[in-house]
Amino acid sequence: MKITKEAVLTDDECQILMTELDKLRASVILDQDPINVGLDEINRKLAVLQGSRDRVSAIVCDAIINKNLAQRILNSKQAEFDRKSSGLLYTSADIRALKSADLRKAGIDTSLADTLLAVQEADNSVGKADTFLKCAVAVSKDLEIKNDNLNQQTYTIRMIINIHSPMKDEFTK
Repeated sequence: MKITKEAVLTDDECQILMTELDKLRASVILDQDPINVGLDEINRKLAVLQGSRDRVSAIVCDAIINKNLAQRILNSKQAEFDRKSSGLLYTSADIRALKSADLRKAGIDTSLADTLLAVQEADNSVGKADTFLKCAVAVSKDLEIKNDNLNQQTYTIRMIINIHSPMKDEFTK
């Protein structure tokens, strides 16, 4: 799923990608006793894990683009609201006549309700995009830890093979 420059990910698109991230996280399960499964099985798991890591990296890149796009949209909406509220403050006699800054702000917010709603929706989109990015990064880190663990298991088995060469056939199942 490629992100365009015009729109952030929808809730449905995020849900699809979150489901994919869950499947990728579960694509490799570590064994309690890797010596029993042998190097071939560990190497197979490493290959599957690398494919999962590549896909998660692509999702993380899309999530970064998505968050940046959501932030740019929020900045644009906020600037529009600020510009309109400043203009309203100086051009509307009704707003200027209000006695306190809080009343003037409330009057402006009421007058620009649609623009304010757009700002709040954009802010919510930034929050969702940030949450999605954090989830994708967490899956990436989880897969990195699994990769490190499998590499350590491979190293340990190779060391045992070198120390006990008569057991070589036992470990290379």
